[in-house]
Amino acid sequence: MYRPLLSDAFKRLGWWLPTLAALILIASFLEGVGLTMLLPLLATFGLSDDTSGDGALAQVVNDVLDTIGVSPELGSLMTVIVIILVLQTAMIFAVSVLETRLTTQYTADWRRRLFQAVIEASWGYLQDTKVEVQTNQIIAETSRNSAALSLALQIIKGVFFVFVYALIACFTAWQVVIGLSVFGAMIWLLTRPISKRSRQVGMDVTSVSETLNGRAYEFLLNAKLIKATAMENTAQRIIGADIEGYRRTYFQAGVLPASVQAIYMGLGYIVLGAGVWSALTFLEVSPAAAIVTIYVFLRLYTQLSNIQQLRQSFLLSAPALENCQNELRTARARREYVGEDGDVLDESGGVDISIHNLTVAYGDRRALSSISVDIPAGSVLGLTGPSGAGKSTMVDAIVGLVVGEEGDVKIDGYSIETLSPQYWRKHIGYVAQETLIIRGSVADNIAWGMPDATRDQIRTAAHMANANEFIETMADGYDTIIGGRSIRMSGGQRQRIGLARALLGSKRLLILDEATSALDSTSEQKVLDAVAHIKGNVTVVMVAHRLSTLKLADSILVFDEGKIIEQGPFDTLANSDGAFSQLWRLQTANNQASPAK
Repeated sequence: MYRPLLSDAFKRLGWWLPTLAALILIASFLEGVGLTMLLPLLATFGLSDDTSGDGALAQVVNDVLDTIGVSPELGSLMTVIVIILVLQTAMIFAVSVLETRLTTQYTADWRRRLFQAVIEASWGYLQDTKVEVQTNQIIAETSRNSAALSLALQIIKGVFFVFVYALIACFTAWQVVIGLSVFGAMIWLLTRPISKRSRQVGMDVTSVSETLNGRAYEFLLNAKLIKATAMENTAQRIIGADIEGYRRTYFQAGVLPASVQAIYMGLGYIVLGAGVWSALTFLEVSPAAAIVTIYVFLRLYTQLSNIQQLRQSFLLSAPALENCQNELRTARARREYVGEDGDVLDESGGVDISIHNLTVAYGDRRALSSISVDIPAGSVLGLTGPSGAGKSTMVDAIVGLVVGEEGDVKIDGYSIETLSPQYWRKHIGYVAQETLIIRGSVADNIAWGMPDATRDQIRTAAHMANANEFIETMADGYDTIIGGRSIRMSGGQRQRIGLARALLGSKRLLILDEATSALDSTSEQKVLDAVAHIKGNVTVVMVAHRLSTLKLADSILVFDEGKIIEQGPFDTLANSDGAFSQLWRLQTANNQASPAK
């Protein structure tokens, strides 16, 4: 149960983990030394005699004090005891600092590895796994895993202290060790059902956390829909049920360890009272032996109780390691190649793309069926068609996110499979319907994928994206902080910053994936003006449902059910009697009717 966690921690933390164990052992030893000093101290108060059961240990302590030149007087003994207690305090502080450092380092290491494995996995893996599940693994489960390590270290600490107390008890009150051993075994059997329940609750914690995180993520992502349709009460009712399930599970997670401690401590105090009364009444134990025995029992039994409580808490957190390891193995098994070995492309101008007989399937459904098309360097290609028709799959194939069952994709004459994905994608600028804006300056956002870009390169990219004018009007220009809860920007401004980011550096392919669908006509036109400005220098692939967006395309592909049903320039398709023409007339009629509404 503990071995897999400690073994994994040792791999990540190295010899710092045994060093921590050594410091804990030293602290335990100092605790024992401080305890044994009570014997000569009690003797100075006349509470010890030669017939008491503590004579052997007292003699050893007195011999050690004689050796180091400490007289058995109150002042000298108190000085030694204070020094020992100060050293013990310093050692406990060192243990606490090192333990905190190692557990936080362990958490950070797991989070880095999990995020790296997930982000380097194939696009298919990322599509198959829910974002909320991955987020829960990277954030919540790694925290539970670290908590399990902290609990394991505290259990080790408790075991060391128990060993020291038991050793002392063997000299002063060996009956305590025997009694506690028997009594502890009985309580262990008594609390086994609680331990089994703790393991189950530990697995339930992961489930309820993923459910609550996922539901909250979905609702907040669609907050506008919820408010626009007056569905706040429904959302609150649904997530309220998830919160209640979360509360019940975590309530059990808190009660189970407390139950074990209550059983241990309640029965322990009964045994202590009966034992002390019997010892003083029937066994005629000396006052010194009774005092030391009570102290040893309380300290020893408290540690045993704490160990059992920690064990229950550990059982609640222990499943997190297996969850993290499973996620890590699964993501790494579907890892994309991230090196840059392979064929080398030219570093300037648009890229030539040739797709031949490409077929892509997701399970039993064919997303693309025998697609063949040539995209000349520097040209603009438009893709349109109903949702699920195959447009995004074709883009994914060009980027190298999906691999076809048949056919091939060639980039400047090279098969895409001979190009390193990382190398090829560095030549691609991508603008989606929603642009990622990170917390930072405008310049930081534009240079997000190229952090070593100069300010002149950033300005050039902004000019190309038709963004420089509005950036210069901001309070601090390119140093204005955006993202998070900072200044608000219009959708068009956000998209133009995204376009500037996509154009920064030596990009040879620009993909606009519904990049203007959420923009008003004026904002859209500014983005399209920027695309027209770079036309001929960069190959452009535009995905759009709004057909007016595709007017500057040299050629347009109309998709339906994974096939190209029409192909040609905008004017040719608009004046034909096909699907494109029908949709164009419908959109034109709607636009003309809009002012009258």
